Amino acid sequence: PVSKMGSSTARRLLYLGSWTAFRKNLDCANLYERLVEKGNPPKKALVAVMAKLARQMFGVVKNNEPYQIKFAENA
Repeated sequence: PVSKMGSSTARRLLYLGSWTAFRKNLDCANLYERLVEKGNPPKKALVAVMAKLARQMFGVVKNNEPYQIKFAENA
């Protein structure tokens, strides 16, 4: 979940980015579709995509490496 304790600007940017991510990023699209098909409201599924994006960004910054689309297949 994404809490309201952090920066509202960061949350807003993650929300806007999640709209693009669930259309263009295959992992995010699969997550969104799976949650909506399970009966979750679309907005709740979008928040899950936001959390996934936040984790992906944290991993990129933490490891100081460029984002790899096929990371799971390479591991």
